[in-house]
Amino acid sequence: MVAEMAIVTIKSVDDIAQAVKRLNIPEFTEIHQICTPIPLRHKPQGFATLFKAIIGQQVSVVSASAIWTQLEQACIMEQAYVARAESEDLASLGLSRPKIRYAHALSQSVLDYDGLARLQDESVLSALTQVTGIGRWTAEVYALQALGRADVFPHGDLALQEAARLVFH
Repeated sequence: MVAEMAIVTIKSVDDIAQAVKRLNIPEFTEIHQICTPIPLRHKPQGFATLFKAIIGQQVSVVSASAIWTQLEQACIMEQAYVARAESEDLASLGLSRPKIRYAHALSQSVLDYDGLARLQDESVLSALTQVTGIGRWTAEVYALQALGRADVFPHGDLALQEAARLVFH
């Protein structure tokens, strides 16, 4: 019988401090001292957070924010409204053809957002990446920010790769 691993979450800045201490990596300790307090960037679980992550894929933060503001003004941020939205309406709010397809796929998915919180990390990532438009990076970002998963890291994030390159030379 295989023992199930504990789900480790980050809920506070104290959790981050304890993790840095346990890791005992001098570069992380130095970064933690310089950057404290580190913002947690917690986001609510659910459709809107995942939809917002899709909107933010491969565009600038400014562009994603502008698109999201237009969606809010049109009251098209909830699953039922996105599911009913016409492609032309979503395009007029700034979504590209691929993102319209991803938005509709997400809105028609049957993800159990509350249930995701109880799954092991790999099961969360697997469930999310079954939805068209959600790749590994988006799933990892959701698990990290919405579920507070401590053992998930978006390896493909270019900004994090560059930061690691600078820190570890």
